[in-house]
Amino acid sequence: MVANRDLFSRFLFLPLLGSGFFLFLFGFVFPSFALVILVAVLTLAYGVFSLKKKEKQLRSLEKKVAVDEITELQSWSVFQTRGEELLESKRTGEGKLSLGIIDLDNFKRWNNLLGPLGGDELLKKVAGFLADKLSQEDLIARWHGDKFIFLFPGASGKWSGSRISKILEELRQKSFFIREVEIKVEACAGIAHFPDDGESIPDLIFAADSYLRRAQKVGRRVCSAGDGDPRLEVQNSIKLHNPASYQDRIAKKSTQLCLLFKERDLEIIKQKIAANKAFCIEKPEGEYFYEFYYILSGEIKQLDSGETLTTGSFITPGNLEASLYFETLTPVSLLFVTNAPVFKQQSDELEKWARMIEELEGKDQRIEIHGFRLEEMAIKLGKEMGLKEEALFALAFAAYLHDIGKTRIPSSILQKKGPLTYEEWETIKKHPGWSREMIRENLQHNLSEKIAEIVYQHHERYDGTGYPRGLKGDEIMLEAQIVALLDAFDAITSERPYQAAFSKEEAKKEILRCKGTQFSPTLVETFIPLIDEMEEDKKDSREGREVY
Repeated sequence: MVANRDLFSRFLFLPLLGSGFFLFLFGFVFPSFALVILVAVLTLAYGVFSLKKKEKQLRSLEKKVAVDEITELQSWSVFQTRGEELLESKRTGEGKLSLGIIDLDNFKRWNNLLGPLGGDELLKKVAGFLADKLSQEDLIARWHGDKFIFLFPGASGKWSGSRISKILEELRQKSFFIREVEIKVEACAGIAHFPDDGESIPDLIFAADSYLRRAQKVGRRVCSAGDGDPRLEVQNSIKLHNPASYQDRIAKKSTQLCLLFKERDLEIIKQKIAANKAFCIEKPEGEYFYEFYYILSGEIKQLDSGETLTTGSFITPGNLEASLYFETLTPVSLLFVTNAPVFKQQSDELEKWARMIEELEGKDQRIEIHGFRLEEMAIKLGKEMGLKEEALFALAFAAYLHDIGKTRIPSSILQKKGPLTYEEWETIKKHPGWSREMIRENLQHNLSEKIAEIVYQHHERYDGTGYPRGLKGDEIMLEAQIVALLDAFDAITSERPYQAAFSKEEAKKEILRCKGTQFSPTLVETFIPLIDEMEEDKKDSREGREVY
């Protein structure tokens, strides 16, 4: 059609041009007709321009009809036309053909997380990945929503099933990055074969869609007519597991995550958390998320209400209006069931922070235990100062990570026994800024900015002589004032390369001496009565705590 219209427009243009030239010469012979000639020429020129404009618009319209707007694959209408042509050739030549439908698992979840534009971007990247895996003879199009449809000309059932299984496995292992978020996509497929499952495109689509639903029902990646009775597959799918067969596991001093089971979007995770730790159950993003927590052992307390949950209690946060914050009163073991792929994200983040802490511990072995102690003391002092659940959680996290920026300070400075030079002291003073930067870059939490700011201010002093900004009084966040006080208390009561540890009574006198200068008077008055209790806790944590 496009070629015929081009031919027509070229042949139409020549006589129009010739006529315009003739009328122009005629105007010189008969000047009285000059105005008529001018109008005629302009009219003819406008006609040619209009034809070209309409031709361009038609081409643009044809392109829109031929290409899917989001994925840039060929459109569904083009796929239908070419599919019928291929099918007709197979009818006469007795060839084979396979039609399949690929459905992305719970794609609405990513739309909720990334927003519509981010979801479209992810859909486009997945479409490009699938298209790259097919040959020039194969056809692929976006069917509707997050489903793709494809045709393999000349493919037998076994061959096409094996090929799609391989593509979907490669898709499962592929990482897509949208707005710096790493995303893993999984999918399943149903495949129909000509002529066994139908002799027309609609019949093959109906059969492929039925096989797709079967695959989703029994938890298979690919299903077709040759896969047998799905009920038999479910009956024979029982597996026995022991702890050695956990799908994945990560364990650190304060927590342990074990992935017990994963099938498509369902994850069952066992988590252990040490005593005196704050943890958060965040509000699920979107109506399609579901989470369930069951306490296998231990006690936890909800920070806001003060309600205590013990072994056998469970939490279903599906209708949360805000995140929930808890404190572990004893070592706790939880069973966590979710339809969101959270294990990899959580384990990756835990592993990342663990590497940073290990690097810091390698430079100074006291630092990690110091972070644990400050976290425990911060929760106690924060409660006495009237902080609520969200602020307590941010405080605990900041207390643990407040020195993480020291990973960028050379060991020779951190472990130096003598006085620091001016240049060395200036390097030390950079660590709050480095800590803030590292938290902003690596902590995925809705409170990460607040946690970063607490850490940044933890060397400010009440009288304004601190660093890095010289804030004073109430200009300093209360959470940062708490970390500063506890940091100083733990420092003077611990053995250091340059000083012996203060006794409990000596520490009290030193804290009182700095009341109103380095520390807030109100904070000091609240803290002094807690010192005896905190010293007992400190003895318990000197060797570190394991959660298992």
